[in-house]
Amino acid sequence: MVHDSTGARVAQAGDDFIADQLLVQARGGVSDKWAARVFSKHGASIIETIPAVHTYVVSVPAQKLDSVRRALAREPQFKSVSKNFARRLQLIPNRLLVSGRVASADNRGPASVGHHDR
Repeated sequence: MVHDSTGARVAQAGDDFIADQLLVQARGGVSDKWAARVFSKHGASIIETIPAVHTYVVSVPAQKLDSVRRALAREPQFKSVSKNFARRLQLIPNRLLVSGRVASADNRGPASVGHHDR
């Protein structure tokens, strides 16, 4: 994993990120109202908050993503600012692929996928 001088993760070959979103983690004591004003100043807006980790998902014009990321990273009230990297689910939860067939997690037989082998 590679990081830039602000501590944000740098995209590498094969990485996917959402072209018009940033993840911004605030330090303790930062109000949503204050954060919204700072984001607005940079042409960005809050689209989601993740209170458990003091993080905002922020919408940014795609062509300004890097410049807004750098500007927000200079704000001392923000702990980290990074691109919203996409992660794709590799497996269907609670299902295993066994010899080309979907099986239940305990591998006792076919999972219910709308039909059963007879």
